[in-house]
Amino acid sequence: MEPIFLVGIVAHDPRGAEIISSYVRRKNIHCIFSLEGPALSIFSRKLGIIDNVPLKTAIEKADKVFCGS
Repeated sequence: MEPIFLVGIVAHDPRGAEIISSYVRRKNIHCIFSLEGPALSIFSRKLGIIDNVPLKTAIEKADKVFCGS
């Protein structure tokens, strides 16, 4: 059985959010989100309800972090 990693997703701008949200949806990875600005509505549209946490929380809890600019 593969270990489960928690991936932190940090995004604000729409272009990066579109790319990362599509990747998350296709790969069905386990994530913790810290989103602001246009990224929040993009992720919500593609993934449904997002549990959005402060940046510090996402970074502290995640094994890896994907960032979009």
